[in-house]
Amino acid sequence: MFGALRLLLACAVVTYHARFTPFDYNTGVTAVIIFFIISGYVISGLYSARFSTPPNSSGFLKDRVIRIGPQFYFYVAICFFVFYVFSLSSPNFTPNKLGASDAWNNIALLPLGLAGYVPTANIFPIDPPSGSLATEFLFYLSVPVLFTSSVTIVGAFAVATIVFCCATWNAIPILEFSYYSLPGTLIFFIIGHLIYWKKWKYFTIALIPLTINYLGLLMTGQINKGFNKEIFLGLYFGAACIMLLRHLRPKKIDNWMGAVSYGCFLGHYPILVTLDHYGIFKESRIRFMFLLLFLSVLAGAVSYFLVELPTLKYRRRIAAINKETRAFSAAKNIEQYEQPKI
Repeated sequence: MFGALRLLLACAVVTYHARFTPFDYNTGVTAVIIFFIISGYVISGLYSARFSTPPNSSGFLKDRVIRIGPQFYFYVAICFFVFYVFSLSSPNFTPNKLGASDAWNNIALLPLGLAGYVPTANIFPIDPPSGSLATEFLFYLSVPVLFTSSVTIVGAFAVATIVFCCATWNAIPILEFSYYSLPGTLIFFIIGHLIYWKKWKYFTIALIPLTINYLGLLMTGQINKGFNKEIFLGLYFGAACIMLLRHLRPKKIDNWMGAVSYGCFLGHYPILVTLDHYGIFKESRIRFMFLLLFLSVLAGAVSYFLVELPTLKYRRRIAAINKETRAFSAAKNIEQYEQPKI
């Protein structure tokens, strides 16, 4: 049901990296915020359905690694190949050769999501979309604790709201804690969680301080600082889209678009760097952008069939094992409940 939306969001990231910024607007940031909300929604359903019992919490993280890992490492390898073998440098980052520590940070993934905590550290993603992917994986790590009770969710949201609002006013590093790092961005994942469980009372309460903060930024002109305007558009537009689309049944074309979106999101950057390096359509940014979009969607389709599809059987096998474990745990609990009292 979210496949077409996810592909549209991936294309929004592609167009921004192609330096297409209508009205000086960063479409990529808005797309990433909506991705975070979708993730909170989808993971809430996945975790409660398959992994919420204590023996299966580790299975959840294993499932997430199998889900995001193959294509991530596929495109990281391509980026290293492009930057080292072709001797190309990333236009957004250092023109120097990437060192061993840079390679490790990208292979390990998690350091990319921790860079915001230490802004002075020279940690950057060789494939820029993997920075937000690292933040999302940090959310996965928090899920087994975060989803234990409503108290932990409310407490986490309260802390995250304080961090996020302080960052939007630049009281703490604005980009690091309103967009890059989990302490602030956690609010978007939890918004998705509240929508999934139809907790409309808590959803409304959650939006009140965020909306007050937005109005304050708007009236004082601070809305144009950092990515504030893009982030808040992602928050409101993303929440509205999910509430509308969640009622729709997924169709084959929608599933296909969703399958392609992940590879499109991760794979467009080495294509962009290569096209840029060889001056393809240098005289026309519009033609450059459409060529990049076409090649990125094509790359997403290829990597899905070559890299991700073969791992689906393994994911289904794990899901079947988790289902059996849940059934066994439930039967054991019933057996214990039916034991005669002594």
